[in-house]
Amino acid sequence: MTNEQKTVLLGLFKELGVPLACAVQTARASEDIADEDIARSLAGLLNQSVALSGEISKSLELSADDQKLRIQSMSVAALLLSDSFQKNGELGNEQDLKASQEIVQTLISFADGFTSAVPSENAETALPDRVSIEAMKALTPLTIAASEFSFGENPNTLVGKLTQEFDKKLRKLYADFNVSDKNAELRLTLMTSAADILVTAYRLEVERFEESKSLDDALKAIWAKFDEQITLLEALIKFSHDAIFGSEDGTQDAGSSSDSKGMKPAPQQKNNKVSEGNPMSFFLKK
Repeated sequence: MTNEQKTVLLGLFKELGVPLACAVQTARASEDIADEDIARSLAGLLNQSVALSGEISKSLELSADDQKLRIQSMSVAALLLSDSFQKNGELGNEQDLKASQEIVQTLISFADGFTSAVPSENAETALPDRVSIEAMKALTPLTIAASEFSFGENPNTLVGKLTQEFDKKLRKLYADFNVSDKNAELRLTLMTSAADILVTAYRLEVERFEESKSLDDALKAIWAKFDEQITLLEALIKFSHDAIFGSEDGTQDAGSSSDSKGMKPAPQQKNNKVSEGNPMSFFLKK
């Protein structure tokens, strides 16, 4: 077995096998079930995951030779199906699989918009495809949360509404941080962080939701909490930037100033590629 083959197998084990096996064990923990039934459930989940990931690969037009990306597409399918199995304790039927496919298409639509500005010269490195899958993975927890409780709305319809508004919020976030449309890596960093915040805001509203509230009330509360947390994130990144690189007026945070022994801060590099005044330069590779 070659190293490349070993890498593929380990990827399958991590991204597909582990989440599905954990789902089966968790769902069956309180039941006295024969090993044969557990193996049958796991095999069924594997087959469904491969089929669903095939839909993802087809929609994203992934190359059959790009095993890493295809494994990542399987991980999205595994996340969706393992959660469903844990909640229901059984394999999804044809209607359940159709619902999962609709959710996947919603995620793909968002991912397509997210990667639309990725420069075409990166096509040879498959960067757009990788970013698409990472975007889908980042929002998969949101689809899971919506499937658990959707405020009386169709879960897939609700996810569509949330991702549309999320896209608008992201565009503002990129502008606030002066992140170029061509910088896919920084966009991805911000997007995944913002997606985590959105999922947290969603689950908090689910816990506090009252029957007297409408869907619009719930959405307003979710986005209010999201905006509040994003403001904190912006402040944190700016603080980190100023503490390490100095503020825009050329001063540095007191913690990085010279101490009583007369130590001086490191001189600024004149030809630094990092844009001055851009807080997201903190995340750029040197």
